[in-house]
Amino acid sequence: GDTVFKVSWTFTTSLDIADIDRDALKANVRQGLYDAGSQPVDVTISLVAASTVVTVEATLRSQTDANTAKGYFDQLASSDADATTSLGLPVISTGSVAAIQEVTTQPPPSPPPGKGSDLELLLLLLLIL
Repeated sequence: GDTVFKVSWTFTTSLDIADIDRDALKANVRQGLYDAGSQPVDVTISLVAASTVVTVEATLRSQTDANTAKGYFDQLASSDADATTSLGLPVISTGSVAAIQEVTTQPPPSPPPGKGSDLELLLLLLLIL
């Protein structure tokens, strides 16, 4: 499997969850990470229903990118105003940034031998022709 690094940060917004444009938020976070010099593989937004708590998680390929991403989130976490500007939605309280997590993704399971082998596929193709 591949090793990826995840950095997450939780904050509180004054918006209702229903009013949050998740795609725009994701795009802003991604842009902020790029501007900070980090290359996110993925950005996920988690919203807690019936609250105004938002968790942003970036997935990165390298420790260097993860450190940069954490630096970017730390900067946002230190200033509601910076966070509001960067994310494009009102941030009223910023939580701390979680420690970088190293995650090894599971390799896809290989099919058991004898099932769907190339030979069988070849025979099927020959029968079709």
